[in-house]
Amino acid sequence: MNRLVTIVVAALLTFGVSALLAPSTSAQQTPCAGEKCVTDGVAAANGRGSAADASRAIALFESGCHQGVKLACAHEALMRLAWQDDGEAVSRAFTGLAEAERERLRAVYTADCDSGAMRACFHVGVLQENGLAAPKDTAAALERYSTSCNAGVARACYREGKLMESGPPGYRDVMQARELYRQACNGSDQDACYALGMSLLGAEGAVNREQAEKRFVLACESQHPGACRELGKLHLGGKATASDAAKGKAFLDQACKAGDAEACTLTKGG
Repeated sequence: MNRLVTIVVAALLTFGVSALLAPSTSAQQTPCAGEKCVTDGVAAANGRGSAADASRAIALFESGCHQGVKLACAHEALMRLAWQDDGEAVSRAFTGLAEAERERLRAVYTADCDSGAMRACFHVGVLQENGLAAPKDTAAALERYSTSCNAGVARACYREGKLMESGPPGYRDVMQARELYRQACNGSDQDACYALGMSLLGAEGAVNREQAEKRFVLACESQHPGACRELGKLHLGGKATASDAAKGKAFLDQACKAGDAEACTLTKGG
């Protein structure tokens, strides 16, 4: 029994809780073997040799991580941070990497970026912004994001806007952040639509509230829990242009079912 406990604890420290759970359905449906999960995942992430597909990349990396490939765990954590704003596993995944593995991870994205793969440049920016396998460098991250954003990577516009809205004081520019969010939202990035809505909601004036509601609608239609929650609050609070209590409750119910804790509290009258 003691040996089993030791093995479980070691797995938790090395790969995290997710490595002990069953792979997600998407990972099960995206088979790969060992190190090839990393190779194929990077190709899917950066669009090398085929269309870029972040969801497929995450599934491949997750599959490799469950097979015990530590580097795959780090790639998966990077992708989830970059594309899902999920940084829960980042610290754990990167802490266990040797310097040579960190260099290897950084090198594959840098090389693809230098070869003109704009999504790879975006991923390098995420590494630089967060100090993952690269020194933390806000200016360099913004440059990478800007390059990718100008090349049509909507997610890069969103991350650039987020950094300009709430990053280090010397880099903040709320108006520019809104423009970047708007550009990303127009590129169908629903996190950007939500972020733009929240930024506009904090500004004075009925026009800004009306524009915020429009962005929340776009994101909520794509099942963004936070956007549905804010729509519910707008309607119930009477801030919407056409307040409708029934719609407000429906939006809150939708957000709660999608896992938004605040919406669940509000539906219970909290």
